[in-house]
Amino acid sequence: ATGGAPQQEQPQPGGRLVRWITADPTGADPTIQSVSSVSDRWIGHSYERLLGFKTGKDLGWAEMILQPELAESWTVSPDAKTFTFKLKQGVKWHNLPPVNGREFTSADVKFSYEYVTRTGEFKDKGLRPSAFAWWFENMEAVETPDKYTAVVKFKEPFVPFITYSAVQKNVMYAREVYDKAGDFMSLDTVIGTGPFIFDPAGSQRGTRWQMK
Repeated sequence: ATGGAPQQEQPQPGGRLVRWITADPTGADPTIQSVSSVSDRWIGHSYERLLGFKTGKDLGWAEMILQPELAESWTVSPDAKTFTFKLKQGVKWHNLPPVNGREFTSADVKFSYEYVTRTGEFKDKGLRPSAFAWWFENMEAVETPDKYTAVVKFKEPFVPFITYSAVQKNVMYAREVYDKAGDFMSLDTVIGTGPFIFDPAGSQRGTRWQMK
């Protein structure tokens, strides 16, 4: 045998990851307070946010460094009232009905943020209160000057919003799902832009939940 540290194997794509969970997911809509933490695993694998946080072995456990996710870049106005996100082009929703793999655009950002805050078109629909509307305190408007630009405006300076835009549960939703189902609670309607898709054929309540 030769001396020295053992060589690390290179990671290989594919394979299977099995995780133990303690209960069935209770729903897939992060804005509903009763949705369990078990459900977060589906939310985190299927849905995405405008920004995310860097991860890796070289980061301290308390470091929160923003990085692009659905937005490729962002700017904050000097008065911290206006947050402008430039979106990645060519991002597609899961190729599942009723969304069918269409492109993600700034209209989806406006729809999602108004849904989370129950403002705009959702103001008078009598929906259950959002658990996370406080992430958007004093939000004035979400503007879409073009297909790949979303501008979030606040009445007062709101510095924390840039961090809130990267929180795991602050995700993007597809309008078509809401129009068909009336909410985002069912795991069957978890249609996002993330890498994993819920597999109902391989899942069984009380036994296993599978994604592919």
